[in-house]
Amino acid sequence: TNYPDWVMPAYTALPNSITGRTVELARQIVQEANAVTVYDQAKAIETYLRTNIAYNETIPTPPNNVDPVDWFLFTHQEGYCKYYASAMVVMLRSLGIPARMAAGFSQGTWDAARNAYVVTERDAHVWVEVYFPDYGWIEFEPTSSEMPLERDGDDQAPPPDSQVQPMMDQPPTPTPTLTPTPTTPPTATPAPDDNAQDEETDSSSDQAEPTPTLTPTPTPTPVIIPTQPPPLPPDSADNPFGFVLPALGIFLALIFLAIVLFSIGLFIYWWWEWRGMRGLSPVSRAYARLERYLPLIGITPRQEETTEERRARVVRELPAINRPISTITTLYTRERYSARDTHPNQEQAVDEAWTHSRKGIVGRWLDRFKFWKRDD
Repeated sequence: TNYPDWVMPAYTALPNSITGRTVELARQIVQEANAVTVYDQAKAIETYLRTNIAYNETIPTPPNNVDPVDWFLFTHQEGYCKYYASAMVVMLRSLGIPARMAAGFSQGTWDAARNAYVVTERDAHVWVEVYFPDYGWIEFEPTSSEMPLERDGDDQAPPPDSQVQPMMDQPPTPTPTLTPTPTTPPTATPAPDDNAQDEETDSSSDQAEPTPTLTPTPTPTPVIIPTQPPPLPPDSADNPFGFVLPALGIFLALIFLAIVLFSIGLFIYWWWEWRGMRGLSPVSRAYARLERYLPLIGITPRQEETTEERRARVVRELPAINRPISTITTLYTRERYSARDTHPNQEQAVDEAWTHSRKGIVGRWLDRFKFWKRDD
């Protein structure tokens, strides 16, 4: 338990909402397990959660006026990985043991055809890590739906298989079937009777009355007065300023076109440089812009890459920006994963690094359009 100074303040802090019975439960668990060492105490709490809490992905949201860990342990007693990990971290910290929550993915599903494990978004998972001097962060798995982490020398046996509850899959969506709609056969229309038609014609002719003849009334013919044609424009030879209006129209059209092109360019610049960047620090913003620009030169960021692996691949493809890319990656890794304070001048450094990186990436992209420089 000879912990470094940087471990205890950050990884033993507790929320103000922690309840007394949560602290008492942690003490009761380690006492009943006769756990003396820190490792045995962590295993005891891990085993308690795996044995006594049911796994359920469809639990309701905890009430606003209660502590979520207390609600999970004593009221609902069901939950998924975030609740398991949160409860174990809080109980360990209440015992003065430095612990943290780690996020990533679980093992996935074995695919015999690929001879590999397939890890999907559904395998996203969180677990617990406990700090041990001279060893570092050691993983623990309190979630009952996951396989237990067994190590040589563990005294506590894992819970029976009946306690390991499978992941809850969504039921398949039924596929609708088409129901044929009966069509009504056309109804035959009887042909009219010729005799009846003749009789109707005769009766109508008998009842017809003579139509009076209309005599047209002559109207006077209007007299059309011809319109004088508009005067022809003066000859340009006689008017030395006749070119001003056409030239002014062309000038205004060019100004309008320039405004449109400038607006389009400004929108493209905002779309690439500032879209979705609100709230990010200068370092995170530079790294996000880097991921947005790299596909222009055929370098697509891969989800499984670490920041260092991604930097090495970019440098191999574009060695000219080795220094600025390395600066952005180093500052981003330090800001994202380090507990130490950041450098005070890092904002200026990362801005300059991003300017050089963008210049190199855009330059490589423009080289694709220089057909005269391409090899035969």
